[in-house]
Amino acid sequence: MESGKAALVLCGGGAQGAAEIGFYQAMVELGISPDFIVGTSVGALNGAFIACGM
Repeated sequence: MESGKAALVLCGGGAQGAAEIGFYQAMVELGISPDFIVGTSVGALNGAFIACGM
């Protein structure tokens, strides 16, 4: 990113959690690292795993 901060916003919805992981993997491959991670339901679980480096 050129400037500013990037937030990773993750939603709830059961199976959507799998898609979020794929999206995050693509971000990593592009060298994009979020400054903030927020989520609800399964998104909160995914966010916790991402924040812990899992």
